[in-house]
Amino acid sequence: MWEVIGNWLTKRFASPLPVLFFLLGTILIIVEAIEIKLPDGTHILRADEFSAVVLGLGVFSLVVAGLFQIFDKNSLLEKKARELDILEGKKYTTLRELLHAYVSLPDGLDFAACVYDGDIYHDISAEQFARRLVHFHVQRNLEKQTQYYLEFGREISSLIVPLNKRMSGMKQGALFRVVLDVEKGGFLYHQLNDRCYLIGATVNQEAMDTNSADLEMRSLVRSVEQHLARMESE
Repeated sequence: MWEVIGNWLTKRFASPLPVLFFLLGTILIIVEAIEIKLPDGTHILRADEFSAVVLGLGVFSLVVAGLFQIFDKNSLLEKKARELDILEGKKYTTLRELLHAYVSLPDGLDFAACVYDGDIYHDISAEQFARRLVHFHVQRNLEKQTQYYLEFGREISSLIVPLNKRMSGMKQGALFRVVLDVEKGGFLYHQLNDRCYLIGATVNQEAMDTNSADLEMRSLVRSVEQHLARMESE
């Protein structure tokens, strides 16, 4: 229960301040709504000036928390951007460690893979991904969904080739990024160079609608680029 409440609060408030107002208001209202039991067994509610002030503070705190939610429209994306800045600033030992850091974030990619010199490196956050498959009613288990992503990830580069040739007539350069948005999530592809491309996927449609998955994918591309440059220079 506490995990559910924590996830609900984290999803709706980007900073701890409105969360504190929300919790404070809830506690004050609950305290003032509790009946007092007298020694003779009578139950009464306190209705003095002090209790009225406490109740008023509780209501005020909830209003303040609500205003944060209403007016802080970009808070979730700003929070995501801060998380991604931290990941981009890190140095990773392996590609898989890097990929795992991204798929472990909430409200973003469930699966990430890097195809480098013909080898595919991939990772998922198994427990989180399994919960999302159930929550979003995806008719595959964790193993089958992961296998599907791996197979599609190997095929997508060849699927892009004819599309790239067809679009060459536009004279606007090569097609290097594709976003496939479906009813339950999406699939993202990014060509880094002739030797490497990245794929990411999510079953969370909200992550696509809010651009959270796209932000993660763009950040992942930058992190992999930096990682490969360090690796190839050693």
